Amino acid sequence: MIRKTNTKKWSPIFIAFILLTLLMASGVSPANAQETILKVIIVYGGLGHSAVHLERDGQQLYWDPGGSYGDEMDRCYDDDDEADCRHFEGFPWKELKQARRYDVFLDDAADLIRVLTIYHLDGDVKSEVFTFRLEGDMAQRAWQLLSEGAEKGREAAFPTDKKGYLCTKSVTAYLRALGGRFSDLPQPWFPSRLAKEMKKRGMTPDRVYTLNSPEIVAHIAQVR
Repeated sequence: MIRKTNTKKWSPIFIAFILLTLLMASGVSPANAQETILKVIIVYGGLGHSAVHLERDGQQLYWDPGGSYGDEMDRCYDDDDEADCRHFEGFPWKELKQARRYDVFLDDAADLIRVLTIYHLDGDVKSEVFTFRLEGDMAQRAWQLLSEGAEKGREAAFPTDKKGYLCTKSVTAYLRALGGRFSDLPQPWFPSRLAKEMKKRGMTPDRVYTLNSPEIVAHIAQVR
């Protein structure tokens, strides 16, 4: 006797309910399960700079502790020589400056290639980008610390408004707060030292940018 196989299909709503139940039972909420891409940016030029970029579900967030992203055009006008600003032609300086919230930028103002383009137009010779894919509680915490810092300022659990000379110590304090492989990172003063320490621990940069990088060249052509 041949048995008939039950070919009844489950509805998408029922499947979603089962997945949600499993997530809740494991202690992981849907928000926590959302992957977050963390990029640690080391900029070389002068004393250098350290910064953080996050991306999650199409949203971008850029933390520029004590940096000058959004303020470069002001320096040009302070010198009373608009010719010094020609290399920034086409960039929306007023919008970028107004988008700064306790050293944090969101959405379009946080676009990584735009940020790196401005650094290299401003004379920084090279930038290294270390990329990490975060999941679970660490992913949630990474996003929450900086987004709350942008909203609450000094009242946030992790204040993001920093002095310029503290950029690297601020970035390492943030990474240590995430825990895991970052929990015992030292807190050097200089960006190059942080890059050296990460490389020593097997954290190698996945991209190196200069003013001649194709993405940077393309972005300059686009805005002009």
